[in-house]
Amino acid sequence: MPKNEKEKKETKEERNEREEVIAELLQEHPITEMTKFSEIDIQDKLQENAFLIVKYSELLYKEKDHYSRILALKDKIVAERYDYYRFNFAKELRPAEIEKYYLLKDSKVIQMNKILRRQQWRMEFFEIAVKAFNGMGWNMKSYLQSLREGI
Repeated sequence: MPKNEKEKKETKEERNEREEVIAELLQEHPITEMTKFSEIDIQDKLQENAFLIVKYSELLYKEKDHYSRILALKDKIVAERYDYYRFNFAKELRPAEIEKYYLLKDSKVIQMNKILRRQQWRMEFFEIAVKAFNGMGWNMKSYLQSLREGI
């Protein structure tokens, strides 16, 4: 299989996996529905918006913390695997060979990259949610101003 076809396949798999993660998060946190408002419920949404910004900012910070912990764990695993290939492997390898050929194909490193990538998607979801709630506040303000001005 040519290299480009393999890369496309991996990208497709990653895209599908990302869509699954986002779908799970949207089911748990229906941001689209939460950011909708109308003339009837705008007062309730205004009161709720500040709470949602704080809530989702806290969730974002938790996800960022998880990301940094996973990144530290990945670095530890990469260092352990590097040491294994450098000192305990059957062949004598140069550092460049280890980094370029062995670490990239190591199953533990690949698994940690997958976990890290999933966590990054979760973090990005909550970043978007916080931005959506901030934008919702401005949209409601503009909507109320236009009602007052009779536009």
